[in-house]
Amino acid sequence: MNQDHCIPLLTQISRLRMARAHTLLSTLSVHPSQFFLLSLVEAKQDVSQAELAKMLLVKPPSLTVMLQRMVKNDLIYRYADADDARVMKVTLTDKGRELLKEGQHIFEIIEKETYEGFSDQEIKQLHSLLERIQRNFNPLHQQQEPVC
Repeated sequence: MNQDHCIPLLTQISRLRMARAHTLLSTLSVHPSQFFLLSLVEAKQDVSQAELAKMLLVKPPSLTVMLQRMVKNDLIYRYADADDARVMKVTLTDKGRELLKEGQHIFEIIEKETYEGFSDQEIKQLHSLLERIQRNFNPLHQQQEPVC
């Protein structure tokens, strides 16, 4: 197989999954990127905005716009760090936790659809290969500023 065809295929798969997530998450009135952000905040517990921007590979001002919308929708709460008031931390509200719980079911559906017809071994192998691609890009990304 020609390796030139793999990256466009990965891009198309990513877009198809995003479109599917958008369709299913619209019942909860949340965008997939907001849902992903909620998942990160839950996993990291009281994470700073700067840390979130790094994890999402975006510039802090871009993240601030998304966070403002989520504060307005009562999904997250932002507050100044107790040790350094210049550092803004982010945590989930009760509404954000509930939405995350409801959305987990949606992503279980998407995962099931994604791997339909795959054996457990094939899923593990695919995951391993994708992690290798990610590792190839990590050092390159760390040398660059986020583009958005």
